[in-house]
Amino acid sequence: DPLVRRSPALQATRDAVEPSVRMNAVTLAQYGLSDGIEVRVQQGQGEAQLKVMVDEGVPTNCVRVAAAH
Repeated sequence: DPLVRRSPALQATRDAVEPSVRMNAVTLAQYGLSDGIEVRVQQGQGEAQLKVMVDEGVPTNCVRVAAAH
């Protein structure tokens, strides 16, 4: 399994992209954040340090974090 995970072909897929928290520019400005910084995201007992990315496909006042990261 460690060899498969490091496969160049698999690393080139969009599933291998580093996880991030995505929000649109309006929400980013409301929280005083900027594109590319790291933030701590919490839900229940879990938390993660993720890079912020601007994504205008995310509605205002919402954030998107991909599952399984």
